[in-house]
Amino acid sequence: MENGKSSGPLERLPHIALTAKDDETGERPHLAPSEVSFTLPSGMRLAGQAWGDPDSPYRIIGLHGWLDNSNTWRGLAPYLATNLPARIVAIDFAGHGLSAHRHREAPYDLYEHVSDVLEVSKLLGWASFGLICHSMGAAVGSMLAGMFPAMVSAALYVDVLGPFASEDYGRSSLEVNEYRMQKRAAALQRQRRGFPSFLTP
Repeated sequence: MENGKSSGPLERLPHIALTAKDDETGERPHLAPSEVSFTLPSGMRLAGQAWGDPDSPYRIIGLHGWLDNSNTWRGLAPYLATNLPARIVAIDFAGHGLSAHRHREAPYDLYEHVSDVLEVSKLLGWASFGLICHSMGAAVGSMLAGMFPAMVSAALYVDVLGPFASEDYGRSSLEVNEYRMQKRAAALQRQRRGFPSFLTP
């Protein structure tokens, strides 16, 4: 508490030193991530990495961009872990990194990713948490914060990609889902192009 104002994670971020502090043994215990895995209620497994003290009051979920993975945060997460200090859990979205793929007929839209992040937060036992998000992950994070503002204590967005909503404007969620499933079914029926250089051994 400074000057009658609370000193939360956002107020402290500008003062973070970008140098890790050694302990008495000369080791840097929070710089190396540990691998984590989450089995969602659907049975799908999400992989990820974690840094920092599991008992830290500052809890952060890292969300990477499209065609990327949790390694996005290997540079920033150790410094947040040692200087806030915070517990950071960065996940690999479904179909990315070391996470499993969805069922063949399942969509990979932003809503599904939002649902996955919520399930991960439940498995962690985190009622509220901060977010660090990049690109597609920033779209997922902003949607999550908009739908569940009480759960998101702070958010940092890098290279933000917002959700595209123009084609869905004015439609009910049922109509949107039906439309997306029709598009997916049509895409699956299209004949894939082959190129001799790839098809010939």
